[in-house]
Order: sequence, then C-alpha cells, then structure tokens
Amino acid sequence: MNSSDFAASDLAQLTRDVLSRSFEAALPANLNESWLRSIARDLACGFGEIDAGGSACDHLAAPLALVLHLLRGQGRTQELISHDELMACLNDYRVEIALEMVNRTTPAQSTPATIETIFRDREVASWSRDDLNPA
Repeated sequence: MNSSDFAASDLAQLTRDVLSRSFEAALPANLNESWLRSIARDLACGFGEIDAGGSACDHLAAPLALVLHLLRGQGRTQELISHDELMACLNDYRVEIALEMVNRTTPAQSTPATIETIFRDREVASWSRDDLNPA
C-alpha cells in the first residue's frame, strides 16, 4: 500500500453522506461499507496502529465528527465535554466499529449500538449467525 491508501477521510464528503442526515446515520451499523472501512482506517492511523505518515489529528477528525454527531443525537448539545470524555467516546466508537466489521464479515454476531446505548457502559450479546436464538 502506498501513502495515498492512508489519506484521512474527506470531511466534506462525510458531511454530505452522513452528517447531513439523521443522528442515527453515524451509528456503525448504519454506515455503508466504504465509510465503515474508512473510519476504521482513520481510527487505526489516528491511534498510531498504522503509520500513515501524516498527522494523527487529520485521521481523527472524521471519527470525532461522527462522535460529536452522535452526542448531539443523545441531546448533549449544551454541555461541556472534557477531552478525556471525548477520547473515551472515540475509544468506544472504535470498539463499535470493530464489532460492526465482525458482524458484517464473520458468522459471529453482536447487538449493535443504538443512539441510546452508544458511549454508555452497555452489555453486548453475541451469538453465531448460524444459531437461531441470540445468547
């Protein structure tokens, strides 16, 4: 892969495709395949798991925009949010993105986050796609 494979997501395109829609559009289960993979890549680059050769801040901008969109969807529009809490939300979003990638690509399934449950200490049920009933 060359460095252009790791370019940060286009915020203008993200705005058109996701942020201009409902708050629920930013949930990992509602992202299209392209955005899901782009945001996963941005998170990996932003957290230093992949050396993208650029600024980690550039790569964290799109995931952070999605996190802020979801926080607004939870009604958190007038409160101050600390950097520590934003980082915790980014980490939570990272886990939710990974869970959604697992849901789409393997028989292992889990309950997706909703606008009410994301960024909360939620329980995740898991089962195999081949099972009839979730655990």
